Amino acid sequence: WLVKRRYCMKQLKIYRKKELCKLLGISSATLYRRIKEGAFPKPIKVSDNIVGWLAADLEAWFDNLVESQRPQ
Repeated sequence: WLVKRRYCMKQLKIYRKKELCKLLGISSATLYRRIKEGAFPKPIKVSDNIVGWLAADLEAWFDNLVESQRPQ
């Protein structure tokens, strides 16, 4: 039960823009350009002035990215 709960909480982690850009090694402009192009998940609205990205959405995006680059 505890392991499952920790996994769920890990998936609920929200990455803010600054942390996400640092993690990916990209600028804010690149991040928003990729979102506009549909190449990156859109953020969720946490409150009136705060947006972020769910770890689960980022993990799914990364898995798809890796799969798309594997030889067929």
